[in-house]
Amino acid sequence: METDLIAWDAPRPEPPFNMLQPWQRQPCDDDAPWHAWRVYLMLSLPRSVKRVSQKTRIPQHILERWSQACSWRMRAMAYDNHIHQLWLDRVEQKRNESADDYVARHTRILRTLGELLERESEKYLDVSKRQDAIGLLRPEHLNALAGTIIKHERLVNDQSTDNVSVRGSIDLSLLSLDELKQFKQLNAKARVDDK
Repeated sequence: METDLIAWDAPRPEPPFNMLQPWQRQPCDDDAPWHAWRVYLMLSLPRSVKRVSQKTRIPQHILERWSQACSWRMRAMAYDNHIHQLWLDRVEQKRNESADDYVARHTRILRTLGELLERESEKYLDVSKRQDAIGLLRPEHLNALAGTIIKHERLVNDQSTDNVSVRGSIDLSLLSLDELKQFKQLNAKARVDDK
């Protein structure tokens, strides 16, 4: 055992480091120092040579020499920064995936609302020409729905939503007397519901 300590205690030359990944095995990392370095690297913060000595039973003064010769502190800091950057990249990736999911979901909703608006508009136009117009959305609901769809489409496409309101009137002269009565009843009901 004493001969092993003497070999471990031998001075080490200062070889070039892999500066892109200094936590990887370096020329100064013989088997025993490499094992000790891996123990040091995996310690919780704050790392210390004393804790490595306690875990490996290698004398602290030998570990100090290896630590200085092989720049353990610098290498551990580089490793910590690398892990932190990987974590940040993953967080950003997740955030982008969430944003993509959000846009896709809202695009589907907008498409469905657009189809509803088209269907209800067609229904309104078709039924408004007949005598028995029942079950129509009120024109102001169609207008509000159109405004909402346009506003959300602009938001999804990262466009301004200023002045998006939909204005216009519907020609009620095309409605039959029964349709006008139903329209009046629906308007009255909507006013009561709004209160």
